[in-house]
Amino acid sequence: MRRLVAVVLVCAWLLGGSAWATFPSVPDDAALYPVQHFYDVALLYSWAEGGEVYVHFKLITEKFFACSKGFRIQQNGMDLTNLSLQGEYGQEFCETFATDRTFRLRDPYLRLNANQDFTLIFSANATYELNVKALVAQGVGPANGIWKDASNTLSFYLQTYQNGSAAIAVTTDGIDNVLFLDPDYSDGIWVVNDLGNQGYTWQLILQDRTKGTVIAKLPCGVQIREVSLVFPATK
Repeated sequence: MRRLVAVVLVCAWLLGGSAWATFPSVPDDAALYPVQHFYDVALLYSWAEGGEVYVHFKLITEKFFACSKGFRIQQNGMDLTNLSLQGEYGQEFCETFATDRTFRLRDPYLRLNANQDFTLIFSANATYELNVKALVAQGVGPANGIWKDASNTLSFYLQTYQNGSAAIAVTTDGIDNVLFLDPDYSDGIWVVNDLGNQGYTWQLILQDRTKGTVIAKLPCGVQIREVSLVFPATK
C-alpha cells in the first residue's frame, strides 16, 4: 500500500438531469500521487472542498481510464465502496479520456462526511492511498430562517444556537415534518438520524451563508437539492 499524507440520489419527481456544474480548481495543497493503468500514467490529485470530494487526473501519457469501481474511501473505521465518480453533468463516468479531467466523487448511500478527514484509495496497476484533510471554512455558519429549493418542493426552517448546535425542521408536503438536531455545526451540518429515530439523514453543504446543497434521506426517499435562504429570521 502506497501512502501520501497531504492537507488536503434523488426522489422520483426530481425533473431532468443534474445541472451542469463548474468544478473547482485543484488547490495547491491537494493530495497527489502518480498512478498507472496498464501503460497509461497520470498524476492523481484529491481534495475535499465545500463538503464535496474531488479527484483530478493530469495526464502524463496521451490517455487514461477511470471508473467508479476503482475508488473507495476509508473514514471513521468504515470502508466505503460503491462510490459514484461523476462528470460535470452529474453523470456516472467510466471510460477513457484524453484530456486532463476533474471529477466529483459521491457516496450514494450517504455514509461519507466530506467535512471530515478521510483516506482515498485508488486501485489500478497498484493500490494508491491518499490521506485527505477536509478544508472546512472556519467561523462560517448558515443563516437562520426558511430555506427552499427552486421548485418549492423542499422547505426547511433552520435555527442555530449560541452553544454551537443547529435545529432543522424539514417538509416536502407542507404538512408533515422531519426534525434534525446537529449538536455541533462547526464541522458542517451532518445528521445521521432524525429526532424521531426513523433513520432519516440530513446534510447541508454550504456555498456561503445563504446558499448550499442538501443531501438527505427523507420519507419520500433520497433527495439532492440546491437550496437557498428565502425568508431570513428576524432578531
